[in-house]
Amino acid sequence: MVDRERILCLDYVKGMLIIFVVLGHVMPEDNTVHSWIYSWHMPAFFILNGMLLSYTSYVRKPLLCVEGVIFQGIKKLIIPYYSYGCLLMVVRWWNSGFDVANLKWQIVDLGYFWGIGATWFLPCLFFAQLIYWGLKRLSFQITFRNYIINRLFMSLITIAIMIIPFKIKADNVIAMVIFRSIIGAAFIELGELLFPVIEKINGIKKSFLLVTSVSVFILSCVTFLLTGKVPVSLNILRLSPFIVYISNALLGTIWVFLVAIVCERNFSITCKVLDFYGKSSLVVMGTHQVLMILLAIPIKMNYGLNIVFCIIILVVEIPIILIVNRVEFCRKGK
Repeated sequence: MVDRERILCLDYVKGMLIIFVVLGHVMPEDNTVHSWIYSWHMPAFFILNGMLLSYTSYVRKPLLCVEGVIFQGIKKLIIPYYSYGCLLMVVRWWNSGFDVANLKWQIVDLGYFWGIGATWFLPCLFFAQLIYWGLKRLSFQITFRNYIINRLFMSLITIAIMIIPFKIKADNVIAMVIFRSIIGAAFIELGELLFPVIEKINGIKKSFLLVTSVSVFILSCVTFLLTGKVPVSLNILRLSPFIVYISNALLGTIWVFLVAIVCERNFSITCKVLDFYGKSSLVVMGTHQVLMILLAIPIKMNYGLNIVFCIIILVVEIPIILIVNRVEFCRKGK
């Protein structure tokens, strides 16, 4: 698999994940499918980010100091966070009949990086990257000179701090923002560790790969059902037991990657769709809940309608994505 194909595969994964985000948001909370999606879709984003960091050697660039990490994070995550957050805030305020109390609490949530709607993920990823970067610098500069030992040391530290949000209940917004970023940093580390595995998977025969993807899907569903169908949400730190949470997150993530690789080999049209939404996942994440309000999408327990509403939103997103991409294209002077 050449370099460009590896990047395309990751874009396909992003496309699948953002589609599942939209599908999850048009469903009522705590039904079985909604809970299954939530058991892995946010961890999968962080794992994907870890793979991207591994692929680009993001934190290994000698010129990328802490200021560089912060600058890139502000540019790519925090500015979009405030842009899309303000848009959703205004639409929600309008939908509430211009209720002042509604606006006040949304401003507070935006300012504390708690987030409005799905935008919470952007500052969470920003802080998670900072934590991950700090742990890596600590592990590789202060400890041993052996790469494997340093990597093991970092993994142990990451696991240790990841347990904290599962054992200590956060009692304020700032603590919750930090705790969910800690969990995100752990999944970023896991993503970097898994990237070589994903590379090797691409050498598997098509027939075996298809069987494996179906098997992992079944295993993911069965594991979720057998572990109690616990509704989780990283946003509000509603977590299942540590081992259960990690298991469901890993199985769901691996399944998505396998499906992306299967699509890459067999379904060119599907790949084009996934690639389109994957490359514009930030736009979809920031605007789909705005569309849900403007289109008056009802949240009902009907899987057929949920899928239809998801498709409607994704279709309406197309001109928005094209406009945003065009503005970006012109702004960069290309």
